[in-house]
Amino acid sequence: PSLADLVDEGFRLLVVGNGEQDDLVDGWVAQHPTAVAHRPFDQKLARLTWAGSDAYVMPSRFEPGGLGNMYAMRYGCPPVVRLTGGLADTVIDIDEDPASGNGIGFRLYEAAEFSKSVRRAMRLIRSHPELWQEMAARGMESDWSWDRAAGEYLKVYRKILAPGPAA
Repeated sequence: PSLADLVDEGFRLLVVGNGEQDDLVDGWVAQHPTAVAHRPFDQKLARLTWAGSDAYVMPSRFEPGGLGNMYAMRYGCPPVVRLTGGLADTVIDIDEDPASGNGIGFRLYEAAEFSKSVRRAMRLIRSHPELWQEMAARGMESDWSWDRAAGEYLKVYRKILAPGPAA
């Protein structure tokens, strides 16, 4: 599986950001100028991208927080992510839980797994757009607020502090 194969199937990629992989991404742009674009990070462009894209792709090796996917979901852009760190905490794979799925996830950090997940997204978008829209709506309705997070912490603390049976 290669980027060229995905491009041949209709995959288009806009990378908004800067980092250690800029040269790699710029190489993709040179190889596929009509299918891949790279722009420096800009908050306004990021919002427009999340609002106007079919999917948000984040194949992170490691991701402690996973804010980008939460922003994307808020804008109605279902994520396609490697389920690690904060991404695993916020993305529910549609195949694993059709009733509450809000994205597509894969577990192994391998190109083949990533390609398979992108193809799953493309297939759903094309063949089952109503399901893709349901996922987008679930993402938009998700509560990632600090109030919710604080409530989760309180549940844990109450459980820890609850009196237990006498030993």
